[in-house]
Amino acid sequence: MSDIEIMKDRQKMLQIYDGSLLFHYTRFENAIKILSSSSLLFGMVSNFNDVAERGKIILNEGLSDAEKIIVHDLFYRHYAISFTLDSAEQRGFALETQWGYYADSGKGVCIILREDGLRKTFERGFGKNALEFAPIEYIKQTTGFSFCDHGDWDSQKNRFSKEVIHDLFFQKNQNWTHEKEYRMLIFSDEYPVCLPLQKKDIVGVVTFCYAKSLDNVPRTIEYNALRRIVGKNRMFRLFDSLGKLTLINDNNQIVWPKEDCQLVELCDI
Repeated sequence: MSDIEIMKDRQKMLQIYDGSLLFHYTRFENAIKILSSSSLLFGMVSNFNDVAERGKIILNEGLSDAEKIIVHDLFYRHYAISFTLDSAEQRGFALETQWGYYADSGKGVCIILREDGLRKTFERGFGKNALEFAPIEYIKQTTGFSFCDHGDWDSQKNRFSKEVIHDLFFQKNQNWTHEKEYRMLIFSDEYPVCLPLQKKDIVGVVTFCYAKSLDNVPRTIEYNALRRIVGKNRMFRLFDSLGKLTLINDNNQIVWPKEDCQLVELCDI
């Protein structure tokens, strides 16, 4: 497949939802680190933005003091990376709340990634420490998990059971539904730890702007720094014009919404 064919395929993925993409919103300076190092840093449980997630462990009185320390320590040896899901109704790169919360009020970046490529790297790279890569389940009311006996954790391997992992790390209150989170979870005795990124799995990099500044963005230091790292044909701009969001490529051609698409022959990568 030629570079032009690869780029056309990439843009088709953005035009039509097919469930193959995940999105990672971040600040500009973090995006530079991620893209220049080709790696994503796993986050610590203690930094989860949902404070309820940090207080889910209930240590039953049936456990000894030593066992309580072990369970507490195990909890904080889990690390996660959060992505945003895609959908036909609301594309993953066009969530204004995510731009506001995680991309520095629109001054940051949304990195578009292939789910299947991430999964292969996750499973092959972390082996038995690759615990789960799945969407968050949003429920009406989350509760703490009571550690009552050794059936909840393997004292020989010092690991939580699969059921415990799901309850602790893959359930959130439905008030967080708008985030459409897809989480990657690992267990590690060491930190920091990163997920390597393959270039082929980086579909694109999106910056946000308003229609009045659309033409100025490509002249900025930030935009050009990103373009030097990933190449111009991976660069996209999402702009807001009177409440309507439109995605264009580096050649100012409309990529999304599909009904407005005006793609023509692409330049070489």
